[in-house]
Amino acid sequence: AAENARRVAEAEARRIADEEARRAAEAEARRLAEEQMRKLAEAEAKRLAEAETKRIAELEARRLAAEEAMRIVEAQSRAELEARRLAEEAAKRLAEAEAKRIAELEARRLAAEEAMRIAEAQRLAELEARRLAEEEAKRLAAIEAQKLAEAKRLAEEETRRLAELEARRLAAEEARRVAETQRLVEEETRRLAQEELLAQKMRILELEKPKEVTITQVEIPVKSVDVTDNVQEVMTQTIEVVKVTKVAHQTPVVETISSTTTIDGSGVWEAPTFILPLNDTVLQEGSKFTFICQVIGNPTPTVIWYKDGIAIGNNPDYQTSFKDGTCTLTIEETFTEDSAKYICKATNRLGTAETGALLTVKESHPPEELIPPKFVKHLEPAFTKQGQKFQFECLVEGHPLPTVQWFKNGECIDNCPDYGITYNNGEAILRFDEIHLDCQADYTCKATNQVGMAQTTANLCVEPWEKTENPFFTIPLSNVMARAGQKIKLECEVSGLPTPSLTWSHNGKPVKETRELKFQSEDNHHTLVISEAFPKDAGTYVATALNDVGESTSTCNVTVKGRLPTETSDSELASDMEPIKPSIQVPLKDISVFDGKTVQLDCVIVGQPEPEVIWYHNDKPVKESADFQLLFQGDRCSLIIQEAFAEDAGDYRVVALNSAGEASSKCTLTVTPLTDTAPKDTQEEKKVTGSPPKFNKLLSDVLASEEDRVVFEANVVGEPRPSVKWLLNNDDIELNQHYKLSYDEDGTVKLEIEKILPEDKGVYTVKASNSNGDAKCFAQLIVKSFKPTEAKEYEEIKTAPQFKELFSDRQAFEDTTIKFECIVSGKPTPKVKWLFNEEAVSGKAFLVSTSGERQVLTITNLTKENSGTITCIAENEVGKAICTATLSVKPGQTVMGEPKEVPAQELVDAASYSSKREVFVQSSTSSKSTVVTNSGTAEPDVQTHGYIAKDSQTIKQVNEQTPEVQESHFREEYHKVGEPGVIQEHSMSTVQIGEASKIKETTVSASHLPVQRKTRPPKFTSPIVGKIVDQGVDVLLEGIIDGSPTPTVKWEKNGVPLVSGGKITVSYELNRVRVEIKDVGTSDGGRYTCTAVNEAGSAVSTSDLVVRKTVFPPVFGRRLQAQVVKKGDRVHMDVEVTGTPTPTVTWFKDDKPIKEVLLQPYKILVQGNSHTLIIENADFSHTGKYMVKAVNDGGEAQSIADFAVFEPTPDTMVEVVKTVVFEDVHKHETLVSEVPSTTRVRQPHQ
Repeated sequence: AAENARRVAEAEARRIADEEARRAAEAEARRLAEEQMRKLAEAEAKRLAEAETKRIAELEARRLAAEEAMRIVEAQSRAELEARRLAEEAAKRLAEAEAKRIAELEARRLAAEEAMRIAEAQRLAELEARRLAEEEAKRLAAIEAQKLAEAKRLAEEETRRLAELEARRLAAEEARRVAETQRLVEEETRRLAQEELLAQKMRILELEKPKEVTITQVEIPVKSVDVTDNVQEVMTQTIEVVKVTKVAHQTPVVETISSTTTIDGSGVWEAPTFILPLNDTVLQEGSKFTFICQVIGNPTPTVIWYKDGIAIGNNPDYQTSFKDGTCTLTIEETFTEDSAKYICKATNRLGTAETGALLTVKESHPPEELIPPKFVKHLEPAFTKQGQKFQFECLVEGHPLPTVQWFKNGECIDNCPDYGITYNNGEAILRFDEIHLDCQADYTCKATNQVGMAQTTANLCVEPWEKTENPFFTIPLSNVMARAGQKIKLECEVSGLPTPSLTWSHNGKPVKETRELKFQSEDNHHTLVISEAFPKDAGTYVATALNDVGESTSTCNVTVKGRLPTETSDSELASDMEPIKPSIQVPLKDISVFDGKTVQLDCVIVGQPEPEVIWYHNDKPVKESADFQLLFQGDRCSLIIQEAFAEDAGDYRVVALNSAGEASSKCTLTVTPLTDTAPKDTQEEKKVTGSPPKFNKLLSDVLASEEDRVVFEANVVGEPRPSVKWLLNNDDIELNQHYKLSYDEDGTVKLEIEKILPEDKGVYTVKASNSNGDAKCFAQLIVKSFKPTEAKEYEEIKTAPQFKELFSDRQAFEDTTIKFECIVSGKPTPKVKWLFNEEAVSGKAFLVSTSGERQVLTITNLTKENSGTITCIAENEVGKAICTATLSVKPGQTVMGEPKEVPAQELVDAASYSSKREVFVQSSTSSKSTVVTNSGTAEPDVQTHGYIAKDSQTIKQVNEQTPEVQESHFREEYHKVGEPGVIQEHSMSTVQIGEASKIKETTVSASHLPVQRKTRPPKFTSPIVGKIVDQGVDVLLEGIIDGSPTPTVKWEKNGVPLVSGGKITVSYELNRVRVEIKDVGTSDGGRYTCTAVNEAGSAVSTSDLVVRKTVFPPVFGRRLQAQVVKKGDRVHMDVEVTGTPTPTVTWFKDDKPIKEVLLQPYKILVQGNSHTLIIENADFSHTGKYMVKAVNDGGEAQSIADFAVFEPTPDTMVEVVKTVVFEDVHKHETLVSEVPSTTRVRQPHQ
């Protein structure tokens, strides 16, 4: 049993071990399999990544290779162009060296004179600009001052209005308070009176018989105070009870009112007595008014009101009441008919009493009627002569009075100093002190007020002194097409009287003459020359001809194309080549052919450079295809139509363009359908119905990238339905998966290409045919090699600035000109800045110019101060590049006294340059001295010595070849000691290629006299320039004359000889002619002519001097303001007035000069345009109308305002009875004088 158990255990152990081993083996196998799969996956991923990287690298390499190829081609082209240009310039310079040497001195002199003229013109322009800026600033300041004054006036009016409203509110509250106080006082008075009467009655009852007793009643003081306001007429009435506490400064006037009382057994009887009478009143129509009076009496009186003696009964216009002794008469709305004498009569059995007052109702002014402007006298067309005086007049009405503006051809001329403008009470005048040709125009006077606007227009025609004619182009500008680097000439001819001046503009901006752009004029022929065309020169050019009569324009378009890589002909590239405008030597001729025949249109075109030829059919460009071929054979240009159909008939035009202009010729092609003469065919033809094919929608040219989808679509109609065939480059297109063709029922035909390939480019033709004919339609497919979507990963490559060509240290002489040139490249285009001694260059001596990538700094008229460091900094967002060199300026060499031998080596050093990559260097040195000695007994011994040295160096290198260096040195010496003179010339030329060199040396001596100068007719190298100046300034008219022998000069003004005298000075020295006029006036204006004459001819220069009359009438920027002040106050009256010349300001009071009226001390202060009248202590005598009058040569202006003084209420008065009646300011003195006679006060009890 034990053995069996052991065996079973061993078998189970083995089984378990086998199972465990199997599981481990399976796990290991799975692990190994997974590891193998992972490795395979990683290998596949790595392979795919490497393939993708390789593909991207190949694409990048292909793109870089293409760009590098394009860059190499561009660099080679640019190098070839630069080398050719430099070679031609070197050859030209060597050929012209001798001619330049002779012309150098003359050119330098002319340049100096031109510089002086330009400097003077700039100075005059700066002065004129400064003057215009000052005038504009003054005008803006005046406008601003007017705006501020108007704002101040409105603010003051608003403040015054608010103060008046507040015063009325306070017055109303005060009136209510006074009325309440009056009522309480009346009740207390009535109570006391009743108690007193009762006490009297008790005392009287003790008497045996009745008797009369006189009782002093309450004394009621009345005081009237009148105050006038200076703005408008206002009437107010307030009534208060007076309680006098102390009136020490016035003498009381006491009025005692008594009555008689009767006492009998039945009580105390009293006759009526008015304790508060009526008062006279003045008020405005339309206001409410109430008469109030108080009466006592026993028994109670009966009250009746009378108007002008007629009792007022039950009249609804008058409301009466009587309660507790108070009688009232109320008029709800007063009218002028209510003015009358009103009486209140009280009656009882003991008697009668009455009180009366005068009511005056003033008529209200009707509301002002607003009337829009209306011209009762219109402007009238006029005709006048040049130089005369003239004025336009018109008369306008309206309420309020309108303001007027004057316009010339729609442009406002109110602020123009050339015209005199006056406007007085509706009469507007526009004056011309002197009529000029440019005064001819339409003039408009526009009148405006708050209601409306009106205007009147008239034309002014000016008859000139001499015959005139508007400018017109006899030969207009023509369009131009050129390639980069070619010379462009724009030519035109213009006529007109007087001779027009011509200005040029490019894309709307004025064109200025530069080194690359020159203006040429000869008689009426004008030319604009661009020495070397660049893309920036393309655009629209406009020539504007202008004279005193009018102007005219001519326009052309300039197209500049890039140079093709295959262009190598010097005639295509040389910018020095003189362009010749194309001309049609043999024009096109009309032609007629039968349907289906071949047509050839021929013409002969010549021009330089070779023109570009464009053909048009019915004004649409003709595209070259298998059916239309362009043929060039020498100067002959042909258009060949292989098969002419009906749609090919029409007008054909050929246009030839080059850098000098364009020319064209046109003809008509007639295509006749083929017809058989056989009767049978004719009958059959008559039976044919329908129409030939016709394309309603044409194919369109397509520009697409490789693998893009392209669809060509057209629409064709015809009867019967045409059949359609597609062709590529004149070969049939076979149907396959690459091309999909469709032809709908509506005639729409389509050709679809799912993914285009480079070989798909070309001309696609769709041909439609039916029994009545054929029709064709063409389109061109251009395939780009790379798709834009793939290029989006690559951004524009930006490069830091770098100098392709550097400048180096330079040496030069004083009074010469030097240039520092460099070529800078970079993306984006760098910004270039020039520095001199670490500071930005400035001043007229430094001229900065740019031509493409070439940067040039020119320094003229060198001085010792110009020695220093020249730095060019080019910077963009990527980086910065700097080029620095040193400039040394040496004194010019002169020989004084005995000639001094100068070592040859020293001369060479003085004119030599060291350069880096400099292509051409040239320098010259010249000196001359004259020695005069005199022994005292013989003729003076004259010795003349001259020396000229000229050096040049040319470096030429092609690609990596050894550079070729050419040096030339030229020396010329002239010595004259007695007769004759001796000239010795020495020249040496060195050519060095690598280590080898070749030297050629020549010496020539000759003995002869100096060459005599040829005679030259006079010529104005700087003509006299016309001017427009203001009256009172000094004027200088000058010009520069050249001629040999020296010409004689004569000046004329308007055909009358002009000589020095008075304020005119005429001078002629050093070839400069001048006329100086001091303090010019309008009489000095006119046409000035200078005539120069010598034996070789004559020359004339004419200019016009226009003198503007600078007069502006006075204008008030701040006007007088009406014032009401208290007696004793300090008063300021301010105005601001402007005008040219400065106006004279005078003050008036009541239309009399202020110095004759004001007796008390006053002051008038003047500060600039501000004038102030100061009154230290205001008094009633100062009340009145004040006026300020400003007068100058342009007219006068006035400002008027009223001024009033009132005496304030005494501080000791607690309660005041006031009757305030405001009337016209001018009656103020009368009202004030009446105050004492209308004042009654009660003497207080002690």
